[in-house]
Amino acid sequence: MPRPDPGNPPPHRAATLLALLVALAVLGASTARSAPRQLLSDGVRSPDGTYSANVEWDDAGFIGLLKMRILGRDGVTRRLVQVPEINPSPANLMWLDNEWVACDSFIGDNGSGFFYVHAPTGRGYLIEIVAPKIEGDWVFAVASTDSPSTGSIGNISRGRSSLFPIQLREVPLSEKEYFTADFCRRVVDAVDAYNAFRRSQKFRQMDILSAADIRPELGAIFLAQVDGRAEAVYFPAGAATPSEMFARVRRVPLPEPIQVLADKPGGADLRVRWEIGGGFLVESVPAPDSGETGPPRALARGKLEGISDKPVPQETQPAARNVRRPSFTPAPMDSDEHPESGGDEDEATTPTNAPKPKITPAIYVSPGKAPSGEAKADRARKPGGAKKPSASR
Repeated sequence: MPRPDPGNPPPHRAATLLALLVALAVLGASTARSAPRQLLSDGVRSPDGTYSANVEWDDAGFIGLLKMRILGRDGVTRRLVQVPEINPSPANLMWLDNEWVACDSFIGDNGSGFFYVHAPTGRGYLIEIVAPKIEGDWVFAVASTDSPSTGSIGNISRGRSSLFPIQLREVPLSEKEYFTADFCRRVVDAVDAYNAFRRSQKFRQMDILSAADIRPELGAIFLAQVDGRAEAVYFPAGAATPSEMFARVRRVPLPEPIQVLADKPGGADLRVRWEIGGGFLVESVPAPDSGETGPPRALARGKLEGISDKPVPQETQPAARNVRRPSFTPAPMDSDEHPESGGDEDEATTPTNAPKPKITPAIYVSPGKAPSGEAKADRARKPGGAKKPSASR
């Protein structure tokens, strides 16, 4: 089997790294505060006029907090909802209906984050999506304010579908489709289902250690650290809903020697694969950057009884064949028609030097085509000129 290119780690490593960087953002934001910046000089009013919203962010290098300030009709702050994000660079603030408001946030040349906030309750959800390679699986990381853990959630993915633990089938190709109440509900339902599963299983954090071996007749198995304990985790990749999927999840604790390897920085890579009849084999291979070579070494075997699955639904528009830039052009947001943002005196904001709204961010670039001059110029206008590390970092 070819060894992974260290410059382009496999999706499970990319997802883990993206989640780790967001976790570092939480720590960094608590120790390195800067004056919050504000996207617009005026807020954007909800369709029924009950609320107005504005986006703020703290950043210090590649770490920061993305915030949504919700104000009432009187201009007084009702909610200040925040999630950690690497080097926040927000744009395109708009209401999806009378209660949900959203913005996106630039992630380098090949990805974007989408931040959804429920104004009446202050619940917030951030989904970050990166396409490291045109022919590769998209990388998903998710965070929410109602999570049992402050850490970001890395995911198992295929094509442009997140399979586990956040189940989001065939996410949109066009940026415009992310700014709909329907897609927002999909994100909320999927994240809430996982948060409920974590609480029922009494764990806080699941960190992915290996790629998943997915077989249509069996399901998917991968290795993870669950609150620091090494486990083999099974899930039915073809399950129709998150509730069906979580009802059939199996977790198998792994022996202590595997735990030692999982805890060792820069040690062997761990992987798992199916064998006949629901059996599975856990192996170790030298890490790509270790300089060592050698065949896989068997570490443990196990077997899951009574499991079955059905094929993962085929994507109607596979990512590998339909990668393209979105064609969404939002209406100008900074106008005299918007209500003033108001807000609390304890957190002053600075509307000056806020980035201009993105027109067509280069989330997905078509094969063989460079971003347009408009997109290049738009990125050049962004403050500081620095880009986030992509998910292939």
